[in-house]
Amino acid sequence: MVAHLALDRALLEKYACTEPCKAPYFPLTLWREDFSAQDYRLAAQTSNEDPIPRPLSISLHLPDCHELDGTSACHEANAARHAARIDDYLDHLEREIVLQAALFDKDRQIEHVHISGDLATCMKYSHWERLFDVLAHHFSLTQSDQPTSTIDVRPDSVSPAYIALLGELGFTHLNLIDPPRTTLSGRGSSGFSVEALAPLIDAGRQAQLQGVGITLAYGHPQQTLASFEADLVKLLTLRPDRVSLCHHHFLDAANGAAMLPLERLQQAILHFTQAGYLHLGLGHFVLAKDEMALAWHRGTLRYDSRGYSSHGVCDLIGLGAGAFGQLDDSYSQNVLDLSHYFRYLDRGRLPVWRGYQLNFDDLLRREITHRLLCGQEVDIAAIEERYHIMFRHYFAPELKALTSFAEDALVMLTPDTIRLLPPGYALLGPVAALFAPFKRKARQRLFRIV
Repeated sequence: MVAHLALDRALLEKYACTEPCKAPYFPLTLWREDFSAQDYRLAAQTSNEDPIPRPLSISLHLPDCHELDGTSACHEANAARHAARIDDYLDHLEREIVLQAALFDKDRQIEHVHISGDLATCMKYSHWERLFDVLAHHFSLTQSDQPTSTIDVRPDSVSPAYIALLGELGFTHLNLIDPPRTTLSGRGSSGFSVEALAPLIDAGRQAQLQGVGITLAYGHPQQTLASFEADLVKLLTLRPDRVSLCHHHFLDAANGAAMLPLERLQQAILHFTQAGYLHLGLGHFVLAKDEMALAWHRGTLRYDSRGYSSHGVCDLIGLGAGAFGQLDDSYSQNVLDLSHYFRYLDRGRLPVWRGYQLNFDDLLRREITHRLLCGQEVDIAAIEERYHIMFRHYFAPELKALTSFAEDALVMLTPDTIRLLPPGYALLGPVAALFAPFKRKARQRLFRIV
């Protein structure tokens, strides 16, 4: 381990209860349901009229199997009914694609497609072929005619043969997502283990995917520092292209307390950086050759509702029930319930349920949060010039709170710069949370703590 990067016990305990910044986005519970389809159309029009319109990215959500027809898996007994329900969902998804594509100028190209939802593992080659044909027919693809495409799947729901199919379909990236009910050590209810990832990662490489990522939960009360370290060593032997570690506050039945994540996050940062990974922030690690690492070095990395992305300069179109979108300076979400989603589209209506239009303070805080999360640094002069503010006056409470981090040599704070120092990388979330938009109560708690 690199000792000078590690916080000592006293500092770990001091900052243990700071509020993390999981995402610089408006809490969904406060999104407005009076954000209408007309508001969404206006945001698309404003986005089209930008002097240099942004490229487009698609976030396509597929429902879970039990949402689709009340079954938890595609068993042979209900295969015919399940196939019919998949076709029904794709029928309605195609109608939404037609409605959405009509809102955007044809010269705006799709750079990336991100697909999530358990139904993905139940779809046959013909389903995927149909879906991609519809997208290609109604949207403009990149000049290479091959936008990057990422699919999220649960490791316990796919086989190496299915991953080979994904390669044949043209997917470029695979993300294996460990559900929160399990832990890194496999002591959750599913019995999932790090070792089970090996054949899936090998299958992704044999399918010549550009990248295979892993998203794993940690924080089980039975997990010790020693067992977590052993898990990290095993994970590093698999050499995935990307790793995202997500802390979950599992309840410790013995003492009724939730485990704190800082010590384990610091442990992971030390192990992965020693192994040659770049720590983007918030427990996200990538190999040096990964496109996210390249975006980090170019200064084009973004953090949005999907997490870290090398396509963050794009406008995001959400397709499917419950999907999220981000156009211009607004956010939106489709209706969640499948019956409502079908009803909207049967009537020829965009299935927009709720959303939010950002104001000046939201945009300013989002910019600062992005710069911290994607570069660990804020150029104060650049912010002042762009937003016409006096930083030290506008953010006086935040700068005062930062003095505690500066005194502990976790942050470098000057009149021109806010910069995370290596020992403070584990505290990137709490530092960003000081400035995060829409988290006023959380910021007040942080101010009291630090």
